[in-house]
Amino acid sequence: SVDPVWFASAFGAQILAYIGYVLAYREVARVEEGYDISTKDAVAAVTAGFGSFVARGGFAVDVHAFKQGGLSDHEVRTRVLGLGALEYAMLAPAACIVAIQLLADGHAPSLGLTLPWAITVPLGFVVALWAVEHRDSLRTHPGRRRHLAHALDSIHVLKCLFVRPRHILGPLGTAIYWFGD
Repeated sequence: SVDPVWFASAFGAQILAYIGYVLAYREVARVEEGYDISTKDAVAAVTAGFGSFVARGGFAVDVHAFKQGGLSDHEVRTRVLGLGALEYAMLAPAACIVAIQLLADGHAPSLGLTLPWAITVPLGFVVALWAVEHRDSLRTHPGRRRHLAHALDSIHVLKCLFVRPRHILGPLGTAIYWFGD
């Protein structure tokens, strides 16, 4: 039988998740002199991106939405990757903290499950922040190094969201998204 209280709670949490994602979406669009996507357009993009009726998934919707703002192909790619990275930049530290707590309490289900989260998340953040500062030197090289520089541009978007107070709604919106989800 359907319990209306749980149904209403789940529905409310999903609405909260959408609101959080719209906040994050708008900040990713704005960062680094991007464009100021309207709330209406951000809601439309988020709703369509989460819908099951988009064959190529939410990334295709994001590309379309950011191109509508007049951004270059590189800026669009950077923001789409940055949006995806923002989701996991918020989730990975939580998984790391839980893994460390499980290891400290001696209740780790498996070292193969907990150690990678406890070790590689902090190490990955340090390496990513170092690499972002050196991405311009990679741009002059042909091939994979140049592609790596473009990928690091999306990590630069994350850095801007976290260190510039005017963009705090990006990380905050993502936290709200994960809480609601």
